Amino acid sequence: MTISDSVYNIRSRPVNGLVCCIPIRGPKSIAVCNPTTRQIVKLPEVTPNGRDMYARLGYDPVGDEYKVLCVMMFDGFDSKTKDDIKQEHFVFTVGSRQKKWRKIETVTKDPYRCMEGEVCIDGVLYYGVGHKRLARFDVRSEKLEFIKGPEEYNAVSCYSRIINHQGKLACVSYDFYCSSSFGMWILQDAEKQEWLSVETSDVPCEWIDLFTEERATCTGEIHTGEAMLVSRLLESSKLFCVYYCDLVRDGFRRGEVDGIADLEFRRDHGIGKHNRQMLCFPGHIENIMFF
Repeated sequence: MTISDSVYNIRSRPVNGLVCCIPIRGPKSIAVCNPTTRQIVKLPEVTPNGRDMYARLGYDPVGDEYKVLCVMMFDGFDSKTKDDIKQEHFVFTVGSRQKKWRKIETVTKDPYRCMEGEVCIDGVLYYGVGHKRLARFDVRSEKLEFIKGPEEYNAVSCYSRIINHQGKLACVSYDFYCSSSFGMWILQDAEKQEWLSVETSDVPCEWIDLFTEERATCTGEIHTGEAMLVSRLLESSKLFCVYYCDLVRDGFRRGEVDGIADLEFRRDHGIGKHNRQMLCFPGHIENIMFF
């Protein structure tokens, strides 16, 4: 599917088969796309006023509603002072009669300067906001709070991810340049902010070399409980590998993909002559709903 009038960026994981897209150029209208039905819902435009814009999609299973959380802020370098990042949070309910974004207030006056990763579990959207801190957004109540991450975990890092591990929030660390093992912390109690379970998995030397050479990064977990890793630099017409790691049983396997969207396919479907960057997301499902 193609969105022709704007240039969009997709960095967040699908939620129940729906994808949140952030505009890069053109009208500043965040879009929610359903690849299965090819429906595109463009939300009302926002006014960043020069600020960076982030968006995350969440789902409330009680009200059966999808909501987009939009955060706008300076990164601390663009603002006149590092303390004045002009951070604001807005929410939009997808498919509603809502005409404009609702502004919400946070429970802390301590702003954050980055927004990394995301995972939606049981109506709560989590994302990293610092090396030792995570945001917890309740999709139903639209309440935003912050919780501490595990003591030994960097929530914002090139070598860490937050994932849904069998229905619970988990933090995964995998710096293969410095260590030959995975580390996983599982959130047992969100209210008490207790991270009680720690899993480690030793990676065979030959797999360490592969992960390092391909600059592999964890993109999440599939239904079997295995973490999925792919290269950070994938091109659409070239062969690539997907790696699956079972952190509990110390199991490792991989699958090869011969490449997609070759020259003939790109020509017939109007994609163009050049390779495209690919992003891989585990656990995507087909959703036939319409808004």
